[in-house]
Amino acid sequence: MTQFTNLFPKKVSSLLSPRLIVTFALLLIIGAGFGIRILDLTDPPLDFHAWRQLRAAIITRGKYYSMDTSADPNIRLKAMELGAGHGRLEPEIFETLVAITYRLIGREELWIARVYSILFWMIGGIFLYLLSRKLSSMKGALISLAYYLLVPFGVIGSRSFLPEPLMIMWILISTWCLYRWSEHKNWMWTVLLGITGGVAILIKVFAVFPIGCAAVAVVLSKWGIKRAVRDPQIWSAAAIMGFIPATYYIFPSITLGVNYVNVWFFSFSYLLLQPGFYVRWFSVLHDLVNLFPLLASLIGVTLLKGQGRSLAFGLWLGYWIFGISVPSQIRSHTYYNLVLVPILALPLAPFGDFILSRLAQLSIRWRLYFIVIGIATLAYPTILTRNELVAKDYRLEVIGWTKMADILPEGRMIGLTHDYGKRIAYYAWRKVDVWPNIFDFRMQEQGGGSADPMDPEWASVLKRRIESYDYFVVTVISGLEAQPVVESTLFSTYEIYTDENGVLIFDLNKKR
Repeated sequence: MTQFTNLFPKKVSSLLSPRLIVTFALLLIIGAGFGIRILDLTDPPLDFHAWRQLRAAIITRGKYYSMDTSADPNIRLKAMELGAGHGRLEPEIFETLVAITYRLIGREELWIARVYSILFWMIGGIFLYLLSRKLSSMKGALISLAYYLLVPFGVIGSRSFLPEPLMIMWILISTWCLYRWSEHKNWMWTVLLGITGGVAILIKVFAVFPIGCAAVAVVLSKWGIKRAVRDPQIWSAAAIMGFIPATYYIFPSITLGVNYVNVWFFSFSYLLLQPGFYVRWFSVLHDLVNLFPLLASLIGVTLLKGQGRSLAFGLWLGYWIFGISVPSQIRSHTYYNLVLVPILALPLAPFGDFILSRLAQLSIRWRLYFIVIGIATLAYPTILTRNELVAKDYRLEVIGWTKMADILPEGRMIGLTHDYGKRIAYYAWRKVDVWPNIFDFRMQEQGGGSADPMDPEWASVLKRRIESYDYFVVTVISGLEAQPVVESTLFSTYEIYTDENGVLIFDLNKKR
């Protein structure tokens, strides 16, 4: 051992000190996390829930043109019409921010939204690291941060034009404020907790589950229920946290929330009684984050220090309650699970602390061995993500969607198209209303609906639905083939306007 150690000069030995290794690892993790995210930055957002990202892009373009009064009046009107044709979901904060940026630079550049999402995720990582270091150690926080920044699902999702990266950033900021409030309970931290938590919930209301459960768990663990119910700071934080999102979700109209609960919870609540629901949920999680770190995180909750145990337990409980509240989407809409990434990452810190604490007890050669293995461990998910990002160039696909503006006829259109018409709306600047695909029918059936596209009587439903339209557009040919009644009715009843370049259009004004 001594002979092997003497092979290293003293300067090299000092470079292998545990403190410098930890510092080097921190810089490496941050650099790798940021670097992998800006790879292929300008590729169109068609790789991850394209319909949702394009929806945001269309809304943003409408806002941008509404600000630009010098734009061509026809283009401006078209952009605003397309941007306004969407249902009300969460407040369009992210879209407005990107639209303002478009206005400042004088043009529409969709990759700007990706840059913002990356920055949101990286800022969230700072607060995750600070919190993990408080609950464990600087060494342990490295593992939490590494998982948060490098797990492939998190990398792909954090580049998306969705409200999730912004929401998760504010969840992590409010969680940090919650912990600091539990340490130094005063009015400053009370107000900060209320504001940061309220903003997170405003951005997307589902943030209420992890933030609310974490807050309740910390309060009950720290002060108990009797003291809590008499504490003005606790009630003040809760009031501020509730008032901010209420200005959008409740005060203008409570109908938005009631309708959502009726459609997405009560209609699918019977799934919660089926063991298969939980098996499929865990299968989705295994595909997204792998069950090994998931189970390690659940165990790690018990190993955190101080109020960290209650806080992490509350975050995990909030995620499970959130999943139960949307039993259909938690399995079908993978971006709903993005919030799991920081929740899972936080309790990994004790494992990192244990592993890296042992590093100080090892000889120099084993520290060097650890560095090599550590770099390889970080490189593996990064390479996997890199391969996924560059596997397909969506710029070529966009050319075809843009040219579709020359193919589509004038008139009212409905059809089976990619991403519920969003690709055509964004790239071809044309509106095609949605005819449901087979997945939508299955979802409706699971939610208690009775629509059956295989029923021969469905032909009459089709004709009633399309009677006010001029054309039926199909870009998802397999989707049409999955509805044989609709397919046979269209082919036997209406003339084909065009069937080229993967686009099938029926002229509903000309019958055979």
